[in-house]
Amino acid sequence: MRRLLTGICAAVLSLPVLAAPADVSRGGFRVALNDKTGAFALYSMLETARPVPLLASYDNFSGSYFSLLVNGSLYQLNRNAVSDMAARVSAGGAEMQYALTDDLSVLLSFVPVPASLDGALYALCVDIMVENRSDEVREIELRCLLDTYLGENTAHHFITPGSMGISSETQFSAPLETPWIASAGTERSLLVLLSGADVTEPRQVVLGNKDFIARWKEPVREGRPFDALQSYNNSAMAIYWPVTVLNPQTQSHTRFYLLQGKNGVLPDVQPFLDMIAASESADEQLSYTDSQGRTHVLGIADMGSVDLQYLRDLLDRIQILETSGALDRDETLKLIAELDMILERIRRQQE
Repeated sequence: MRRLLTGICAAVLSLPVLAAPADVSRGGFRVALNDKTGAFALYSMLETARPVPLLASYDNFSGSYFSLLVNGSLYQLNRNAVSDMAARVSAGGAEMQYALTDDLSVLLSFVPVPASLDGALYALCVDIMVENRSDEVREIELRCLLDTYLGENTAHHFITPGSMGISSETQFSAPLETPWIASAGTERSLLVLLSGADVTEPRQVVLGNKDFIARWKEPVREGRPFDALQSYNNSAMAIYWPVTVLNPQTQSHTRFYLLQGKNGVLPDVQPFLDMIAASESADEQLSYTDSQGRTHVLGIADMGSVDLQYLRDLLDRIQILETSGALDRDETLKLIAELDMILERIRRQQE
């Protein structure tokens, strides 16, 4: 597994914030998770004793949430769509477990990690693990909706590298034209890191009015203002990750980071990306992307016993597929991914 970069410091403050059984504060971030509603609250604690919300806080932060499309069935991760929820302080931060069914669950984890070598800057690492404990293959699609508000009182709502600001509905598709998007106000900014290092790059990001993009398949209309009949100047960000095919008894892993700035200055992203790249290690999981753009997660159980004969057979199968007249590209991609993981294991054992 990829290494998490730091420990955790828990704090419970008597302030008017979301009541939650999992409440942690470190590095200028405060995270409060509520297992009664399924909501997650994110605050800035930079040079202030009073938490400043980084996302819209009305209705106990219910405007921001994760959703999962499983074999065509939609689950919104809140009290109305899941069978059970549990929030807890973990060894590295705070996490929420959502039980969608008896054999399908989602673990949402927030961990503050150093974003600079001197420890002066922190980022919030967001991990989403979807576990398929059934005996069936499941096709999943993950989406995160962030109800942003910091940029709503400025001339623009969002900022990207090199842009003067975004003030109307905009879509970014993979490969993303921007590595990050920030919701920036005059005092605080929230930067969403979407690519680079160990970030799981989305297939699509939509910036638009909250009411419009809350609908999963709402058609994108470039240039449409952040206004609707009942919500004026209300912008949000919808992040869609690629479709993943989960084999039985496996789990998927999606990761992105949140950074914050203050006094109109955005955080410096590149030193953080350099730190992650230097400390990254390979996942103990086999995955590959097929010709349709879907990610397949297979797991150790699908590999069998790895010995010299197994490796020879694997190489023979790859050679046969590559030299045959009827090339099965997806099967070849799977076998090459398996070979890469075996070689990585051998390399690490020799270190």
